[in-house]
Amino acid sequence: MAKVAQLFADEKLLDVRTHFASGNVSFTSEEPPSYLSLEDRFKERFGFETSVILCSVTQIDELLDQVSSSLIRVMGIGSRPLVDPKIEGFRFIVALSNGEHNLNSNVTVPRVELIDSFHLGSLWRWTIEDGKPPSSMEKLFPTKTTTRFAHALEKIYQGAR
Repeated sequence: MAKVAQLFADEKLLDVRTHFASGNVSFTSEEPPSYLSLEDRFKERFGFETSVILCSVTQIDELLDQVSSSLIRVMGIGSRPLVDPKIEGFRFIVALSNGEHNLNSNVTVPRVELIDSFHLGSLWRWTIEDGKPPSSMEKLFPTKTTTRFAHALEKIYQGAR
């Protein structure tokens, strides 16, 4: 994570901080950097490709409000900070993208169900069976997307504020 933070600092971004071992980075900047440029730098430095999704703290706050509202409306649960309902046999995943969020219409992932979609992302219910994760969620999305457990995204948001 220190090397990831240094990559962002080398791009002249300020107050660079990483959050947990999640691959999430917060920073301040006069102008937002290009996520494509950061992806290129990441590949140059580390030798593999990754998606960079850029969201402001305000955008993440709004997204988490939408996620929480959806959990209350659809599932009857949810609050901020978001809870991880392991005892219910499922977790909630927030998928984030750099633009309007579309899904591959011809692909399904077992035990993963769309709860709601928003401008910056979507909320999914992941049913846990015998502690095993479902197939990769990347198959669901035609664009570069990253996923985070809803409760982890709330923790990252709190740490970035």
